[in-house]
Amino acid sequence: MIRKVGYMAALCGLSLSPSLAVADAFEVAMLLPGQKDDGGFMEAGYRGLERIEAELGAGISYEDGISAGARRA
Repeated sequence: MIRKVGYMAALCGLSLSPSLAVADAFEVAMLLPGQKDDGGFMEAGYRGLERIEAELGAGISYEDGISAGARRA
């Protein structure tokens, strides 16, 4: 029991560390072959991306209207 309490205390201490907050920052990008406001599948995906930003604090970016055959040089 003491080992579990010590382990939990260590985890709590780590979760409050400012250096970990910086290390946990991340970004998510999305490519949409349709429009983000199509009222269907693409919009549902985009709304999910917005939730990732709101709930997890991630930086987000997206590009919509991507042609399926598009290639970057």
